[in-house]
Parts: sequence; structure tokens; C-alpha cells
Amino acid sequence: MCVVIDSAVWFKLYCGDLHIKVLQLGEQVCSVDVVREELLASPKGETLTERGLRVEEVSGEGVDRARAWRKDNDDLSVGDSLSLALALERGWRLATQDNLLEKLTKQVSVPLLCVVDVMRMMAEAGILTEDDVRKFKHGMYRNEEPYDKRKLRDVAKSIKTAKL
Repeated sequence: MCVVIDSAVWFKLYCGDLHIKVLQLGEQVCSVDVVREELLASPKGETLTERGLRVEEVSGEGVDRARAWRKDNDDLSVGDSLSLALALERGWRLATQDNLLEKLTKQVSVPLLCVVDVMRMMAEAGILTEDDVRKFKHGMYRNEEPYDKRKLRDVAKSIKTAKL
């Protein structure tokens, strides 16, 4: 099942220098076209597209749903609302760290992941190393970004266990 990654999670992946590595999950991860445009506006965005970032579009009905959510929630971005609409219409999961979007995601019963859950997927696929976890923690500290420390410890333990 695919995971739609929103802009907040992409930012954390950038901070932890995992934005390229996550693409090794291939068809398991994607973003909506609006989020891709935000990524392309950043210096590293073109690299993501060149390396196979899967970009999906939302149907007309999904766009209408996203507009309605934005109308009811002034602080919800276009990219976030479309990310949720895509996850809902395709039956996929949504990875976000945005409190408002998390609340809305739970209301419509879309499975919700955080950035560390995406890292767990990477660890299970054998593409995340202990060094990657250290870089991520350093990037989160440097940018004063929150993350689930308990879940990250579990991810680090699974990487060590896999090496044995």
C-alpha cells in the first residue's frame, strides 16, 4: 500500500538528509503534484523528480473534497488538503506531521503515519542505517523539529537486530 507524503514530512526528511534515500521505497511512496511543485522550488527538488519521485494527481471529486476541507480550515494548505484527498480516494496511508491535517485525517479514517513510521518502512526494506538515524536526529535538533523519540529508538533497535 502506498504512502502519500505531505510537505511537512518531506521537510523532516530533508532535515535528516533522507529525502533521496526514501525514494528507494519506489512505488510505496508518492506525493501530489502541488507538493512536488513545492519541492521543486527548493534546491534539492529537481533531484527528487530525477530519481523517480512518484507524483499522483487527485480526481475531480477529490479536488472538490480538498476545497471543502480548506474552506472549513483556513490554516490547511492546498498541498495538505490534496494529499489527504489522494490518500482517501486511493485507500492509501498519509504521512504527515501537521496537527490540523492529522486531526482531519483521523476524522475521515485514513491510516496515518509520521516521519518515523516512514523511516521504519525504510529500515524494514534494508535501506536505513544507524548512521542515517544519527543524521536524522542531528538534523531534527539543528532545525528544532519534533519527532517521536520512542518510535525512533525502536527503528534504531530494528536496524541493529537486522545486522545480527
